[in-house]
Amino acid sequence: MAGRPKKEGADWFSHDCQARNNRKIKALENKYGLTGYAVFFKTLELLSASPGTRIEFNEQEATLVAGDFGLEPQLLSEIWTYCILLGLLQRNEVFIFSLSLKERLKPMFEKREKDRSRQKRKYRSENTGLRGNYRRENANSRSENATKESIEKESIEKEKNEDTLAAIQEEYLQKIIENNSIRVHQWQQKAQAVGVDVKELQIAFINKAIREEYSPSEVALQAGFDSYLNTTVNRKQNETAKNRTAGPSKLYSAAKKGTDNSTAKSEERYSNGW
Repeated sequence: MAGRPKKEGADWFSHDCQARNNRKIKALENKYGLTGYAVFFKTLELLSASPGTRIEFNEQEATLVAGDFGLEPQLLSEIWTYCILLGLLQRNEVFIFSLSLKERLKPMFEKREKDRSRQKRKYRSENTGLRGNYRRENANSRSENATKESIEKESIEKEKNEDTLAAIQEEYLQKIIENNSIRVHQWQQKAQAVGVDVKELQIAFINKAIREEYSPSEVALQAGFDSYLNTTVNRKQNETAKNRTAGPSKLYSAAKKGTDNSTAKSEERYSNGW
């Protein structure tokens, strides 16, 4: 929900009218006079307006605050240190703060958070019906847009995948043929001898390597393709040898079948008086 920036600090804090009679305040005022009193309450004002009701406790911040208060940084650091000693202020490794101030502001911060939660619920309640109507009225349009976007996304992704695959194929192919002219010539002769396209075999081998998701070296690719080609060539040669062996047998069977048919026909004609 858009709106004003989230408010962090407080615009005011309660000030006890008997504060001047507090033993700790008296001790501070006795040591540093009205300057000590003023520094303490101006520090509370600064803390109230700061996120988390705390400010950094370091030399740089002390110098900036001292300039704001019209004091020397050393005097401000001394008064802060004395306030910490008295328990008027507290500190950790990073920040200076006041536990008493936090307790005084706690009800206000809790109320602020409740108001924010209530405003969020109100906003959601008022807009739920409008959003529901909008969704119903535009369901078909959004569905069509989503389908279109999905198709476009798939198309773009497919193109990217195809481009990536083509780039990897080209990279592997270069590794196979790079610095390998003699072996490439031998591969071509082997492939031609059994009537296969060596480039198609190379692409088939590369796709197999990509599917197995490994990135072989130039030597490994060349040796792998050499083995792949030999396996293909041997298979083709075996198929050719089987076909040659089966050829005469089929011719003999056909001739024998023809002879048997002729004999049967002759016998039939003879028996019919031909």
